Amino acid sequence: MVHYLNYIRGFMGLYIQNEIISDLKKTNSYLTINIPDKKAYDTGIYNNEVDGGAFFYGKLLGLWREFYNLAENYSVWLDNNTQYCQEKNILGFYFTLDDYTENKFLFLSRLVEVLYEYYFWTGHYSHLISDKEIDKLVQYYTYSNYNEKDLLWVKEKMQYALMRWVLTSKRFIEAKDFLSSLNEHKEFAIRSEAMRDAESKVQIETLTKESLSSISDRFNTIVHAIKTDAEEVKKLANDVGKSLEEVKALEERVSKLRTKYNFVGLSSGFSQIKDKKEEELRTSEVAYKNLFGCMFICPLAILLIHVFFPEKLPQGYNILQVFLPFITIEMVMLYFFRLSYLEAKSLRAQLLQIDLKLSLCSFIDNYVKYRKEHNTNVRKVLDSFDSVIFSPIQANENNIPSMFDGMEALANLADKIIKK
Repeated sequence: MVHYLNYIRGFMGLYIQNEIISDLKKTNSYLTINIPDKKAYDTGIYNNEVDGGAFFYGKLLGLWREFYNLAENYSVWLDNNTQYCQEKNILGFYFTLDDYTENKFLFLSRLVEVLYEYYFWTGHYSHLISDKEIDKLVQYYTYSNYNEKDLLWVKEKMQYALMRWVLTSKRFIEAKDFLSSLNEHKEFAIRSEAMRDAESKVQIETLTKESLSSISDRFNTIVHAIKTDAEEVKKLANDVGKSLEEVKALEERVSKLRTKYNFVGLSSGFSQIKDKKEEELRTSEVAYKNLFGCMFICPLAILLIHVFFPEKLPQGYNILQVFLPFITIEMVMLYFFRLSYLEAKSLRAQLLQIDLKLSLCSFIDNYVKYRKEHNTNVRKVLDSFDSVIFSPIQANENNIPSMFDGMEALANLADKIIKK
């Protein structure tokens, strides 16, 4: 509503001018200082028992505060919604200090008018300009022998004057004429659209017939092409059948290659470990076989010397000088023979585990597919595969004696023999 009023009435801009605002500030300062803030005047309808000065100045101060609050904080809003007062009674609505000092009654009447118009357009409510409060002022004006016609006009006729002012404004008439011409243009547009619709229907029917004819011709052409290509399709089907056989053969080869190269990186790592362990096993086997040969040959050599060359060996207790070192060496060789044998045994166990891991890498892919096809939980299979593949290789180290285990026992035995 407010924007529409601004359009049809124009924009005068009284209460947004810096000079007017400056004058309003001066008036406000004067009224604030010189009018006491009393509330007793608002207790009821004015009569001759109420202090007239207190009533009048109290009403004036209340109306002025409400007006000045709008002018100070909502100046554009106030200016937009008081255009009638600005246009019809421009001289009385500056609210300068001179206006107040010249005629306080007219000053208050103008405040009532401008606030009445503001609240009329905005739709807000203020009890200060209600009919009841205006009646109080009318009674006081009558009692004071001052002309109350302005206030009665505000109460009884101002709302009609505002509506008449809007309806007779130039821009409202222009808007009315625009709506009339808009209706005429609307009817013309409807008739034009109806004519275009009729023409469009004729064009649509013509295009429909042409399209159906074109589609029919195209359909016949496609059917002929399909029949012509049917024989070629049969030939291609035969060729595809032959190709399928070749594809199946290739699929079998790929499956074999997949089995062979499945987890090729993992298999390569295990193969390298296997090669190292096999080399260690060969070294360990050579070691314990050589130790076994030495352990067997040395006693045999002593026996042969004793049989065929008895004079070469010491006699009596002197023979201990030969046998004690010999027995010591034999025990040491026996100890290292045991170490080499257990190491070879451990390496064989490790190689067995590595072979198991390599075998799993070879067949796990096909096995997982088989389980999927039979709706079996593949996750458990993969968890089991991970637990085997990535488990450490057991070396049975707890069963292999340390390099110096038993040396203390040999030393104690030798010490006892020497003491004897």
